Amino acid sequence: MKTVKCKVEGMSCSGCVNNITRYLEKSGMKQVSVSLATGDVQFEADEAVVLDPVWNGIEQMGYHVVREEGLGRKRSANFPLLVRWIVCLLFTLPLLLHMWVSWAWLHLAWVQALLATPVVVIGLTHFGKSAWHAVRNGAANMDVLITISVVAGYVYSMLAWLFPGLFGTAHPPVYFEAPAAIVSFVLLGNWLEQKAVRRTASAVEELLRLQVTRAHRIDPVSGQMEEVDSRLLQVHDAVLIREGEQVPADGEIVWGEAWVNEALFTGESAPVERRQGDQLIGGTILQQGTVRMQVQAVGQQTVLGRMIALVQQAQSRKPSVQRLADRISAVFVPVVVAIAVLTVIISTGIFHLPISAALLRAMAVLVIACPCAMGLATPAAIMVGLGRAGKMGILIKDPEILEKIRKLYTLVFDKTGTLTRGQLAITRSVCFQMPEQSFRAIVAALEQHSTHPVARAIVRDWGGYAAFEFVRVEEKKGWGVEGIDSKGNIYRLGNERWFARDLELPLGHQLYLVRRSTAGSQAELLGWIDLADELRPEAREVLGILKQQGYRMVLLSGDRRETCEAVARELGIEEIYAEQTPEGKQQVLHRLMEQGVVAMVGDGINDAPALAQADISIAVAEASTITMQSASMVLLGNSLQQLPLALQLSRHTYRTIQENLLWALAYNLVAIPLAALGALSPVIAAFSMGFSDLVLVVNSLRLYTRKIKPA
Repeated sequence: MKTVKCKVEGMSCSGCVNNITRYLEKSGMKQVSVSLATGDVQFEADEAVVLDPVWNGIEQMGYHVVREEGLGRKRSANFPLLVRWIVCLLFTLPLLLHMWVSWAWLHLAWVQALLATPVVVIGLTHFGKSAWHAVRNGAANMDVLITISVVAGYVYSMLAWLFPGLFGTAHPPVYFEAPAAIVSFVLLGNWLEQKAVRRTASAVEELLRLQVTRAHRIDPVSGQMEEVDSRLLQVHDAVLIREGEQVPADGEIVWGEAWVNEALFTGESAPVERRQGDQLIGGTILQQGTVRMQVQAVGQQTVLGRMIALVQQAQSRKPSVQRLADRISAVFVPVVVAIAVLTVIISTGIFHLPISAALLRAMAVLVIACPCAMGLATPAAIMVGLGRAGKMGILIKDPEILEKIRKLYTLVFDKTGTLTRGQLAITRSVCFQMPEQSFRAIVAALEQHSTHPVARAIVRDWGGYAAFEFVRVEEKKGWGVEGIDSKGNIYRLGNERWFARDLELPLGHQLYLVRRSTAGSQAELLGWIDLADELRPEAREVLGILKQQGYRMVLLSGDRRETCEAVARELGIEEIYAEQTPEGKQQVLHRLMEQGVVAMVGDGINDAPALAQADISIAVAEASTITMQSASMVLLGNSLQQLPLALQLSRHTYRTIQENLLWALAYNLVAIPLAALGALSPVIAAFSMGFSDLVLVVNSLRLYTRKIKPA
């Protein structure tokens, strides 16, 4: 399977999204994702699939496809939306003017027909093509309603002018201004909506722009330096980065030192020091110093590229509340058409109104209905909310958690690497029956195969000792590490619980090294190790804020009870589950989840099973590890300070989604009956519909300016 991306222009409502999604799925595509807000389309296709017929099929539906190779390039339209609106406005204004002035020539039917015809033609080329293909594919969208209304008003007016006898009177009223005003106002609304919707994606666009900069590449042969586009860099290239310049790609410093602003990923404006051997992330800024860097990743393989891809994937996913809105939108257009027909029947049959008045009411019903508001309500808020979160160093990978965070009751914290720095140091070690150097070599060789913070600390301190060869090493989650040497001896390095049944251990130590020989003899203790860790400096303040906000705080760890109780006491956590195996952690989480929504906060590596179990999984991690994280939310700054901000922004985003959906529902529930009762003319209806989407887009954009405070 291959992943295919493109951009589709011309979508106006969720009906368009459903049409394209249904077409691609019928064509055999998998994992189809279509974004109304950005126009981005992504799907999985077989390697042998020829895509040209697929693109042609979408374009035959009335849309324009920008292929993957054309992404990022602006399309030069021959007749853009703004020009269409200006032309229509020039013809529509005189038609509207005749309602207020008594100029005789403006009241002539042939003059009004002459003015209205170009507007109707432009409207049908814009709306009609999409409407025709939607109906032909067994679906309907907003363009269907607009087209029916415009055609009905124009055809009626032409018949009333040319064949007045059909209506039983010599001078039946004509309403050429109605279809012209509908086209003009809807075009204006579409143009304003497009501009506003583009702003909802501005956060991701800013990240995309950071991928393109200038780089000073050093020729490996001549040593000469040339300035090139960062997109031309390749892995292993050497680049010089001066003070004030942007890091053009991911790489390792091979010379120099600098202070780097990594706020793009961490949300922290204070620069950090980077020296020879340290990693630099593309998109960050050198505030002070000059370095020479060897490129290690470019393009989509950089941290920034992967982060953009993850944000875009999250923005294209639909939470459950949006799927409900899509189901409503799927039947919306047929229901509105049925209401318009009933309006004509009831107006003429029960209220005995003339056909012209009944038709005006039906036109108003068709025009004022707005299915695109239902389809745009959630994507607009998600685009803004997730985009702002990304700029704050908060990566929300699954928008489904926005609804869950609203109901969040319990926050469960892992200890090592989450509440503590995870930068353990060996404080004491004792070995038996072997030299100290051999003991350290065996321990380091075992821990090289583990990703736990304890293992990383041991490898950092003891990794330089002579290597000890194992034929097989396996990490036992929640217990320790087991290795077998060439002679068949089994070495186990782990916690007290692992060996409590087989050995009498000196209690109170963190790690024990035990050997069992090939003869199956009694296990023997080879030594023990103590390590110490320190709390994150922000942990006490952050947990205090979360406690004030009413969250239930729980500490869940596989570490010793004495250590966990000391950490909990210092942070004010009253509920502790210590010395838990991975299975035990899952059982504890299951019991907690029966009492309410639970979020598990960990480092995303050694506690991955617990993160996968919880309703909401939040990883506190470095930006460079985002592809390793299975969590639904990642705090890229490796700081707990982002946690209250992330929770608050998530709540604001979900509240905005609710406000948007409430507006979309209330607008249609109020506007359609008013139009059916004749309280709104087609002109006012067109104006209202044209601007209805702007309300929810502007409401979504408020997320950019809303103040997000930790408390």
